[in-house]
Amino acid sequence: MVYDLAVIGGGAAGCRAADSASLRGLSVILFEKKKLGGPLADGFFSLGMLLDEVALSERAGRYLGQTPRPVDHAQAASRVLSQIVAAREAMTARLSGHGVTVVHERASILGRRSRLFLLQSGEQTEVARRVLLCTGSMPELPEFPGAAAAAETGFFDPFGALLTERLPASVVIVGAGVRGLQIATYLNAVGVRVSLVGLGGARPSAPDEEIVMDWTSALVARGVSLHADARIVSCGAGRVTCEGYNGVFALECDHVILPEATRPALRGLGLELLGQPLTGGGLTCAPSGRTVIPDLYLAGEADGVSFSALGARRAAEICVGGMLGRQLAMRQDTVPGGVPVFGELGWVGRPSGRLMTQMPPAAQLRLPLPETDGFSDGWCKLLGDRKTGRLLGAHMRGPGAAQGARLLSAVMEADEEAEQARRLLDQETAMCQTVREALGRLFTAVNYTGVV
Repeated sequence: MVYDLAVIGGGAAGCRAADSASLRGLSVILFEKKKLGGPLADGFFSLGMLLDEVALSERAGRYLGQTPRPVDHAQAASRVLSQIVAAREAMTARLSGHGVTVVHERASILGRRSRLFLLQSGEQTEVARRVLLCTGSMPELPEFPGAAAAAETGFFDPFGALLTERLPASVVIVGAGVRGLQIATYLNAVGVRVSLVGLGGARPSAPDEEIVMDWTSALVARGVSLHADARIVSCGAGRVTCEGYNGVFALECDHVILPEATRPALRGLGLELLGQPLTGGGLTCAPSGRTVIPDLYLAGEADGVSFSALGARRAAEICVGGMLGRQLAMRQDTVPGGVPVFGELGWVGRPSGRLMTQMPPAAQLRLPLPETDGFSDGWCKLLGDRKTGRLLGAHMRGPGAAQGARLLSAVMEADEEAEQARRLLDQETAMCQTVREALGRLFTAVNYTGVV
């Protein structure tokens, strides 16, 4: 049988692509060497679910006027694992019901013949007109003395180990980006001693500097050790040596977590047989997901730019649309982010630090959020293009922030003006009401000059 589409990798992007393509009439075969779900099993869906447990403890503490109680990791992990199993079973049934052939084997490309892809899976050879690589990413070993030897002992711990029954007593997390802060938040909440070293990598859509400051300040107040200006220079024997502005210092720890040090997992897929050697471990692809190889697409973390499950699923939809003749492009700056902790944080678009230094600087408005659910430190910050009246970024803290970011993401994706965003925010929540007011005022400054 010749399939219309072969999807390699059954994570967030792969499952969405297979499901979407099958609904649109394509015959699909999906290869996944482990379990369907990818991040459902060992990554960001599980981390997001664990952070929900932290958020429940926070809300209970606010209602009772008490300091949040430590989260019981064993109970939280058990509940999350139950949700993961249920989600995986539902996805398996959905794909089966839509006629997707699922093969639990590793797959690689053998080559092309008459514009068809030949794929090896176990002892079987399959044939497909198109291939979509959704193979995710893998940890990349850092380059400093002692790293290779430490890696062999398991000193570098993948963040997916959060669902293990026994957590380490202390960890060092390298990179205070979104991933690092999420992991630090959960581990701190369950009693692990956490040190954050260095800043996180830049993302097209990133939380505003004020969100990062609020987030890191809250973590420091709860006992997390932050060394934003430092970098690791060596490691070994249960410790890492760091260098910062104040000199060299050592941190004792059981594990080092490297959430930002990843690369696309594309090796061993047979791409060199298509005349495409991997440069720096990656493969160039357009915003449509197309690669330089005809009918070969990339989506999810395999493309090197989609760093969230939501972004991965959106990239998969764009790839499938392109296969069916639609002219679509992935906009990484419109992928929303959010976490339910510290009153709830949400963001979409670029942070103010980048936009206020461009010429001309963006219009900016910041409004406080009324006290909601016992949380009194909420705010929202919007940034817009003075010439076009379009939204460039939205950053919020307070109940409803993540949902607000998702709604505004749709407006930015459609390239709508701010007035359209106001109409979409029709829910009667304090966050939506405040954002509606902010949108109404954002572009009313005289000649769009200065900060409103």
